[in-house]
Amino acid sequence: MTSTQDYHAEILVRAAKHSEQNDRIPEAIKLYNLAGDYGTVISCLASALGTTVSRPAPDEKSKAIEKTAVDILRHYERTNRAVGRDREAVTKLLRIREAMNAKEAGRPEVALEVRLWVCFSHHGAQPSQIMESTNLIPLDGDMSRITRKAEEFKEYHDALQRNLPTYLTLAMDALSGVHQKTKVSLVPDSARQMVCNSTLTLLHLLTLIGRPLVS
Repeated sequence: MTSTQDYHAEILVRAAKHSEQNDRIPEAIKLYNLAGDYGTVISCLASALGTTVSRPAPDEKSKAIEKTAVDILRHYERTNRAVGRDREAVTKLLRIREAMNAKEAGRPEVALEVRLWVCFSHHGAQPSQIMESTNLIPLDGDMSRITRKAEEFKEYHDALQRNLPTYLTLAMDALSGVHQKTKVSLVPDSARQMVCNSTLTLLHLLTLIGRPLVS
C-alpha cells in the first residue's frame, strides 16, 4: 500500500463490505464514510431504511440504523455530498418514519400536513408537513397531479416502491384519525371537506397504480 487511497480501498472498504454482508449496517456505514465512499454510504442506507421503515414497531437494530441515517443525512446535506436519487430516497424514508411516529403519538394531523393541523391547534402552531413534504402522495385533490404521480411510481427508488403499502396505509390511517377529530371538534366545514377530498385522492391513486394496501 503506497497511498492513503490504497489504504482506504484495501482496508476500510473491505471491512465495510464485510460488516454489510454480516448485517452490521451502522458499522458498515461508518467504515464507508471513513473511506470517503459517500455514494455507497447513502446507497446502503436507502436499502436498509427500505427494510426498517416497513416495520411498524422498529427493533433496537432498526432504531440504530435510522439514527445513523439521520446523522449522516444531516452532515451530507450540510456538506453537499452524495446528492442524487439515493439521498432523496433516504430523506423520504426518514420522513415516512417521522409520520409513523406522529400517528402513533396520537397526532394524525401532523403526520399528514400542516393545513389539517391548523384546524386543531389551539396556539396556531404549524409543525412541519410530513407526509405531504415527501411528495409521494398528493393530498390536494388535483386529479392531473394524481395521474402524474401514478405514472411516476415506476421511477421511484426501489426502497420507496417496496414501501408503497406502508405509506399509503399510513396516510389512510392518519386521515381516519383526523376524520374522527373533525367529528368532535369545532372546525369549519372546509376542514371536513379537505379530509374527504384527501381520502378520495388516495383511493383514486390506488386505482391508478393497481396496488393493494397490504403487501
